Amino acid sequence: MNLISRASWRSALAVGALLPALLGPFVTAADAATTQTATAVHGVYLHNTAKLNNYNEIGYVARGSKATVLSSTTGWLHVELPSGQKGYIVNQPYYVHVTQTQKPVARKSATAPLVSTVLHAAYLKSSAKLGTSNEIVLVKAGTRMTVLSATTYWLHVQLPSGKTGYITANHYYTSAPKALTSTASKVSVTPVSSTTATSTPSTAPTSSPSNTTSTNQSTTSSVTVSSTATAASTPAAASTATAPAASTTASSTTTAASATSLPPGVHMDPSITPLAPLDATYAQKYAAVLSIAQSKLGTPYIWGHNEDRGQYGFDCSNYVEYVFHHALGYLFSTSSKTQFYSVGTPVPLSQMQPGDLLFFSDNTNPTGTAHVGIYIGNGQMIEEGGGLGKVGYLSVTTGYWSKHLVAAHRMF
Repeated sequence: MNLISRASWRSALAVGALLPALLGPFVTAADAATTQTATAVHGVYLHNTAKLNNYNEIGYVARGSKATVLSSTTGWLHVELPSGQKGYIVNQPYYVHVTQTQKPVARKSATAPLVSTVLHAAYLKSSAKLGTSNEIVLVKAGTRMTVLSATTYWLHVQLPSGKTGYITANHYYTSAPKALTSTASKVSVTPVSSTTATSTPSTAPTSSPSNTTSTNQSTTSSVTVSSTATAASTPAAASTATAPAASTTASSTTTAASATSLPPGVHMDPSITPLAPLDATYAQKYAAVLSIAQSKLGTPYIWGHNEDRGQYGFDCSNYVEYVFHHALGYLFSTSSKTQFYSVGTPVPLSQMQPGDLLFFSDNTNPTGTAHVGIYIGNGQMIEEGGGLGKVGYLSVTTGYWSKHLVAAHRMF
């Protein structure tokens, strides 16, 4: 069967002209005696409306995941994920396979509590929003919380003390909610991040470099992206340097293969398939990092450690975590301070190579926690903010940042 692109689906749905041969059998809504289950044959986005565009994506259903079908139309399935999140996915055999059973799907008892454990210290907030003004208390690692409800990015929880609030659903900070009883089925929260290339915004560069240090937590995206490393053009008015001449291949001065061990401060996210696996060569890993990094060129600067806001904005430190997360499957802190002190293996600046994290100082943060970017060779880095107001290229051999470069950390 000939497969059609996601863009073609948008066009087809817009005019209401989907070919029956591509749609397969029409799926009717399940009656009271039957239950329909949709299994993702390939990863598919969850939408809040039955329309294909970049603005209504609210979740991502990974390959092999199942969802309960609430209703269906010719082109869409209205589904409920195991986490309780509801939305619409395309009703196309390439993406989903629908099965029907006579017995209703067993529902988890409403009395079975869900719990999540804090893996790294994170703030309990009074509202499900980034920032510092809504912080209630810093919850220590090891604390077990009762999960009252969950969304893509946040958990509504109750602490052992009785306090309630919102905490990030990022798996670096909190474990996925699961039933307290051993016989109950596990519930997972499916994070999301759009990997659709964003158009270059018209945000004008700021007159001075942005202070990118922050202390909040991020949410974690879970999505498989294309393994093709594409060359990116220079974003309009995005950089004080032209698009670097560095290719997606490794420099001849670097080692041919990478060790299979993880760098300090990093662990793997088992829920996604990265572009390059842990045992890939150096060249393959760098190509994956460059591909993901360039896919976000022009994405505007927005302060706050929330990786999944990469759909429309990053700060410097959650940008680099986003890149390594999707390229290599790495999970690590999205705080530039933690990254500087705990993530990667420090190497002399004279030995830095493409793919290394670069750390910078300023008058407020003289140690090297002021800014972070990814070295891509030829005296260039790709980074978020840094005076540009968006993701772009900057020189590390001339200009402001060349005078403030203090450290390089090897990531593979």
